[in-house]
Amino acid sequence: MYLLSVTKLPSKVLNTKYRNYSIKVKKLPNKTLLLVGMFFLFIILTTAPLVTVKAANPLTVSVVFDENQLSTITLNQDTDFNVSVKIYDVPSSGIDFYSIKIHWDPAIVTLKHNDTTLDVLSGGFTPGFAGPSYAGTHLDTGTLDDVAGYNSVGFTSGSGTLFKMLMHCKAPSNSTIQIVAPNLDTYLMHLVTQVNIDLAVSGTMEILIPEFSVSMLLTVFIVTTTLAIAAAIVSSRKRRVLPRVY
Repeated sequence: MYLLSVTKLPSKVLNTKYRNYSIKVKKLPNKTLLLVGMFFLFIILTTAPLVTVKAANPLTVSVVFDENQLSTITLNQDTDFNVSVKIYDVPSSGIDFYSIKIHWDPAIVTLKHNDTTLDVLSGGFTPGFAGPSYAGTHLDTGTLDDVAGYNSVGFTSGSGTLFKMLMHCKAPSNSTIQIVAPNLDTYLMHLVTQVNIDLAVSGTMEILIPEFSVSMLLTVFIVTTTLAIAAAIVSSRKRRVLPRVY
């Protein structure tokens, strides 16, 4: 970088039209050049508008327990519970079809009525709901294949509930309700184009043996005491000595 300077000179130095001025070109030192560059960079950074780019949220299919609206839950044995399979952040282009494959351990949990017609219900995300396919329903192995919904008049975007399942805890254990093979057995469609599922979240459960509450213990105590008193009365009557007959 060079610095241009103009200096006025005495009139008798130069006898020309521009005799009163002298023009010098001076090269700036590297240190000065660096400071000037930093100054202009500071001006650019402080005056330029700040632009924030928000990353798109991942398209997610998730198992959610209605009791706590989470994907993990602790339940007691021999209790009913409800599961929602939800979808989040479908882009504005939307989907017009979904097919979900679900699996659970049939030794631990089961459908409440053991009947897909009663226990697998539309969540309303798409106008149409076909439910699980007959050929893909294997309750003995805990598998529902091709639980499907569709939109025949357009496309559905955003977030919502695909379908619900009414279920029952059979035995104490840790178990999962699994979304099987995202983008293979579980998939979304926009016309003939598959829409990628970024994240699939299965539901995890801890099923416990019910603990006796204070009221239950009191009830057991009262019943046990009553039975003991009744048994004692009956026993005492049996021990009575009958009067002798002469």
